[in-house]
Amino acid sequence: MFKTAPSIMAVICPLVLFGQAKNPPAKSTLLPKLNDVMTMERLKFGIRFIHADLPLRRANQVVDDMVTWILKNGRAAKDSTNPIAPQYTLIAKYYTPLGEAFNGFRFVGDQTSTGRFLYDPGALPIVFADRNGQVALLISGLVSESVFNTLKTSANQRAALVAKKMVIPSVKDFKGLEGTDIQFYAISVLYSSKDFVKDDDARPEYLMFVAPAKACHAFIRLELSDQDLLDASDIFVSDREMGTDFRKTKLQIE
Repeated sequence: MFKTAPSIMAVICPLVLFGQAKNPPAKSTLLPKLNDVMTMERLKFGIRFIHADLPLRRANQVVDDMVTWILKNGRAAKDSTNPIAPQYTLIAKYYTPLGEAFNGFRFVGDQTSTGRFLYDPGALPIVFADRNGQVALLISGLVSESVFNTLKTSANQRAALVAKKMVIPSVKDFKGLEGTDIQFYAISVLYSSKDFVKDDDARPEYLMFVAPAKACHAFIRLELSDQDLLDASDIFVSDREMGTDFRKTKLQIE
């Protein structure tokens, strides 16, 4: 169970209340567009992959970084024109269920590389965004260290494997956010593929999963199957041949 030291909460709680008092609950119109976030994230991940610049953080370290981020950016809540302000309001507001979610993300992925995230120092792999005029929570930069063989898998097969192994097991960790004003959950995953006959052929690929919160919670309650959840979701893929472009696709779990 996610726990926060009383001394930490003694500092965070006043900041959370202060942020909420100065800023009304964030409207989706104050948040970045989810599609814009997706494009910038794909570009950043691609550059870092090419330069082998992958300083990964474990899920439990994300929780520590959340505390640091909230304490550091408390003053941003005073200025409603600062783009950090609506992010601060929502991250601080949902600090506890977000911490519980990342506590669960520790167990997602391969046994040797569970729950690892790529994000800039001083930032967080958490973005609140505007999705069709509603609030979406993006958990970004989840990294799969598996390298898929292009001779054995198609782009959609690789994406389906990532969804099955990385995304679907993560959805259950949104349980503590049920009943909030978050209408969509999104998870982005960075992975790679390679033609194993060629040298130096590894390239990055990227998947963005976007699902209505109601569908995710129905899945958590065992009312939907894995495939039902994917069918209710929007899946965007940027495969090895696409650069920073995306395509919307449907995936089949095998």
